[in-house]
Amino acid sequence: MLCPYERCAELRARLPGTVIDMTGALAGLELEGERALRRLTDLDLEALPAAGKVAQVPALVLRDGPRFRIFFAQEFGHYVGEVVLDVLEGLE
Repeated sequence: MLCPYERCAELRARLPGTVIDMTGALAGLELEGERALRRLTDLDLEALPAAGKVAQVPALVLRDGPRFRIFFAQEFGHYVGEVVLDVLEGLE
């Protein structure tokens, strides 16, 4: 579950079972434009939010109009950033 940071404590208290805050384990970026994201993933962009691979890395993708938020393990941050920049450069 993704939520605004200020709601983490509230949700941990309300949700049943064990709830683990993964904030420090995830990296994220925001990307604008379907064309760029379509080059990075095979996910159905009309069926977001969804989990799947982005730049061959497991990720969670959310949509906000023309913008996409992509969350993935922080260990892949540099790699994903480089792939996204390469894709954007190729679209110019």
